[in-house]
Amino acid sequence: MERLLQDLKSGLRILAKSPGFTFIAVLTLALGIGANTAIFSIVNTLIFNPLLFTDPDRLVQLWATNPQLSSEFANHHEVSPVDVNDWREQNDVFEGIEAYRHASFALTGTGEPEQITSARVSGNFFGLLGATAAAGRLLTPEDDTAGAESVAVITSDLWQRRFGGAAAAIGSKITLNDQPVTIVGVLQPGFQFVHLGRAEIWTPFAFRPADLAQRDSRWVYVIARLKPGVTIGSAQAEMNAISKGLQEAYPDANRDWGVRVNSLVDEAVGPMRPGFLILLGAVGFVLLIACANVANLLLARASARQRELAVRVALGAGRGRLIRQLLTESLVLSILGGGLGLLVAMWGVDVLTSSIPSDMRNNIPKFGKVGIDMSVLGFTLLVSLISGVIFGLFPAVSASNPNLSESLKEGGGKATGSSRQKSLRNALVVSEVALALVLLVGAGLMMKSFARLQNVDIGFNPKNLLAVSINLPARRYNEPRKLSAFFDQAIERVKNLPGVESVGAANMLPFSGSNTSSGFSIEGRPAPTDGEPLFAQIRMVSPDYFSTMQIPLKAGRVFSDADRADGQNVIIVNDIFAQRLFPGEDPVGKVVVTNRGAQLPRVIVGVVQEVKHFQVDDAARMQMYVPYSQVPFPSMGLVIKTAAEPGGLIAAVRREIWAVDPDQPIARTTTMERMLSDRLALSRTISLLLAVFAVVALALASVGIYGVMSYSVAQRTHEIGIRMALGAKEGDVVRMVVGQGFRLTVIGVLIGLAGSLALGGVMSSVLFGVSGSDPLTFCVTAIILTGVALVATYIPARRAVKVDPIVALRYE
Repeated sequence: MERLLQDLKSGLRILAKSPGFTFIAVLTLALGIGANTAIFSIVNTLIFNPLLFTDPDRLVQLWATNPQLSSEFANHHEVSPVDVNDWREQNDVFEGIEAYRHASFALTGTGEPEQITSARVSGNFFGLLGATAAAGRLLTPEDDTAGAESVAVITSDLWQRRFGGAAAAIGSKITLNDQPVTIVGVLQPGFQFVHLGRAEIWTPFAFRPADLAQRDSRWVYVIARLKPGVTIGSAQAEMNAISKGLQEAYPDANRDWGVRVNSLVDEAVGPMRPGFLILLGAVGFVLLIACANVANLLLARASARQRELAVRVALGAGRGRLIRQLLTESLVLSILGGGLGLLVAMWGVDVLTSSIPSDMRNNIPKFGKVGIDMSVLGFTLLVSLISGVIFGLFPAVSASNPNLSESLKEGGGKATGSSRQKSLRNALVVSEVALALVLLVGAGLMMKSFARLQNVDIGFNPKNLLAVSINLPARRYNEPRKLSAFFDQAIERVKNLPGVESVGAANMLPFSGSNTSSGFSIEGRPAPTDGEPLFAQIRMVSPDYFSTMQIPLKAGRVFSDADRADGQNVIIVNDIFAQRLFPGEDPVGKVVVTNRGAQLPRVIVGVVQEVKHFQVDDAARMQMYVPYSQVPFPSMGLVIKTAAEPGGLIAAVRREIWAVDPDQPIARTTTMERMLSDRLALSRTISLLLAVFAVVALALASVGIYGVMSYSVAQRTHEIGIRMALGAKEGDVVRMVVGQGFRLTVIGVLIGLAGSLALGGVMSSVLFGVSGSDPLTFCVTAIILTGVALVATYIPARRAVKVDPIVALRYE
């Protein structure tokens, strides 16, 4: 310990004597370590351990599957409550199986009406997850029975926001969708569940006999907990056997219906995992480049310290003692870099988390836990120590064996260093160039992919569109005419507001995260016997929806006020629908029979352009639109086209809704531009960060090349003087120096291109419209890197030609 303290004091004194070197080395390491710490903070919490629940690795999602459905739902469908009961009785692999479903309740009677994101769950849902109550109790199986008292559990946030955290809230009654409900408990702070967003009120299903009698009514989501030692594979095998038995027992309702068992962790973070793992690899490259740079600095510094080290050896210092001293200096540098890197990481975590789309945040229970905690501090310390060993070991070993006869004679302090040191410096530069090129290619591919995403035609114009979601309670609006009357009045009142150009409505707005689909048939045509069955997204819309959204009309007409419940049943389809089912024909006038609601024939009156609904990079989907007055829907989204920025109209729109129904809350207000931006946020963030990391890597690699060539020129001053005294021209000297740097760059570029091909294959899953081996990206990035490297080499070359031969010949 005493020697260690001596080494630390000595290392600090030596570093303090070279403030320029110390500053550059610490700053370089801080960038690498800080970026790694920030990405690790995100990945550790959101990717590796995203769930707050007990033994999260044993939690799974159970999906109903059916190959006869469209590809959108074939492996991803809700489950029948009757099947849930059968699964519970017949399985031997799960400790429990529970159902849930998202909901939306209008909370009234306690202040302003408010639309609350909510959930309905089966009795032991919270017990299965291992959730706890902050106050009162959670739901139990006894609450989940027909005829039981209507009860609810609320989140800690709602308890504080709406009830001030008062203990009296427990046991009090609230009104949800015009029904009295008793609050029995408050969930633990931060509770959040996958697929349910930020649900704040939780109520039991209390299935009615009718719900349990309809085996082919599939509308609940299902989770389960594996028994200890049971794998997902073995659970899948058993559920396959159970579903096969149900198909044989109930051929009418269960034909072709299977089960898919999927990890709940994958459900939560699956879409984000590839992008963030790529970022984690990228920052690892940045750290390696930083270490290589600092190693080169230490090698150059060690050559300058050969006389000092030789004196230590002459006075009896062993090689191991010198290595330990030099490594201690490296570790001091890395720890200082790690400390500064923590500040970089704190800023980076804030930037990263703010860029994740809101719907993805709501799917991750531990999103609010992202930050610099003990595990992150431990990671930073570990990375700092490993970095110190990586960049300090080779210079320390190389410098610990000085040539005494050369180093101790007069002028020995200017020794040129061994050929082994020179080879090591060159190898480090080649490594920096190769790693920098891999990062540049990765950033180039992501930026090109993001540019393609931004240029995708989404089918409508989001500019100056305000989106307002409204969910009407079923008890008060229990007839189709009441639903239509409310939205007719609301649309008319909002339309008359100053600054409003037009108003439309749809039950599912683009990029809202919700969807409805329907099977259908074409009148006069047989049902398909093979291939994908006829399924399409279906929307209930108002007459002005298409003009408000500026969805282009391709053929026929849009809906009018005449398309009412007592008029002709009509439908509008999109161009994908028309191309697939009526190639070379005019679809207008053809008749479609939808399976949603009453199976009524509907005449196609128009064809509109496809609208991207979930993601900008969605595959082409068939879409159908029906007038909302013919199929009234309790949940609708108003889209309001404004002459100026729409945010200022929110309060006025709310007043007009309350003028129609003073107890009707607004579920959500946002702009369509914001909704679109959220869909692009993850891709934009990954592209931007990769570009930043690539620029940092390019700068570090350039500095590394510049440093090596500058050091080489300084060490070859005598040789250059002789060459010039013998008649060498400036161009000859420049070509010699630049040629040396160019050779190192070309070797690094060739190695980097091979690594970039491997990276392109890994990145293919997160790219859109771009090949992982895109030749233009590879060529452009290689040219950019080579050009920057040549500039970094040319500067020392110009300095070399300014050497005075007379001075140079006296150098030794």
